[in-house]
Amino acid sequence: MQLLAQSVGLLRAPGPGYRRATAIHDLSATAQDARALIDYLARTPEETRVVVLPSTQMIEFLAGRRSALEKEEFGLYLGTYGLVTDATARRLVDQKAAIAELGAHPVLVVRVRDPQATAALNRVFPTLLAYVDTRFREVADFGPYQVLAPATAAGD
Repeated sequence: MQLLAQSVGLLRAPGPGYRRATAIHDLSATAQDARALIDYLARTPEETRVVVLPSTQMIEFLAGRRSALEKEEFGLYLGTYGLVTDATARRLVDQKAAIAELGAHPVLVVRVRDPQATAALNRVFPTLLAYVDTRFREVADFGPYQVLAPATAAGD
């Protein structure tokens, strides 16, 4: 009984809050990975922009970083989660303009390991995802989060 009480107490004990959302407390493994990711992104140069694929804008907010695809975020979200038809999502997101935007600023891409949402992204926005997959390389890993930076001209 004592062991059960201790473990329940640990599960309910609040973790440290986020700097930009002090009321959020979570000790789960996923939250710890998210916290490590957010801390990593927050330490990047302030001009670094971030895009999370599939769409998780809260990470950008908590890290204090601008979205690399501000105009496209909502369309990416709608298309990824099936809230509009694939055709409508493609009309909302100009993939060529999004690719140009990714090349116009210092950018980090965070890929979330979510097979269902990633499959939807690949189906709805294949040009954008192909660009990310061929032009960015992994620089950090936090559980379900993979941080990608532009590959250098040397090809690494």
